[in-house]
Amino acid sequence: MFDRRKLLKNVGLLAGTTVLPFADLLAKDKQLNKNPSADKLLPVLIQPEEGEKAISDSTSYTRKILKQHTGGAFSSLDTVLKNGYLGAPPHLHQELDELMYVIDGTVTVMVGDDIVEVKSGAWHLRPRKIMHCFWNTCGKDAHVIDMFLPGGFEDYLFELNAIYKKFGKIDPAEVEKFIHKYDIELHFELLEPILKKYQLKF
Repeated sequence: MFDRRKLLKNVGLLAGTTVLPFADLLAKDKQLNKNPSADKLLPVLIQPEEGEKAISDSTSYTRKILKQHTGGAFSSLDTVLKNGYLGAPPHLHQELDELMYVIDGTVTVMVGDDIVEVKSGAWHLRPRKIMHCFWNTCGKDAHVIDMFLPGGFEDYLFELNAIYKKFGKIDPAEVEKFIHKYDIELHFELLEPILKKYQLKF
């Protein structure tokens, strides 16, 4: 015979042993993963013409999403790389991943021994701890969005641009004075062979 009160009692016991512990787990997980900076995050709108710029013979960078906007999680640049130029000397990072989205043009990316062409509309991830560099030989300027995870690596690029403005070139000796602040290991000894092989400027 169906006993409605017994059924409700059993359902109540089941709820007490599953739902409540799950709620406790959620609360505990939220506490463990809480980022103090995240409490202060606000919506951000960046207009097309907004953002600090850094311009050299080869590249123009415009700051868009800053590390302060994301609690340090990531940051981004609007980047234009001119045709015939290398975007960066061969380098690697220990804790930083770089993500590129190509808006227009094609960017050639070397990661380790692999070389790929990242065309308009494509994404490319350059993971940490692997040597990489990139260049543009598509016949026109390449327009990309660069993202850095975690954020802040764009500060290095702007500091590098300040050296370029001061000396008219990238002097490795000057770079060594501040590179320790950033997660980057440059390999200038590999620069010249790449420039010659792919007929690039830097």
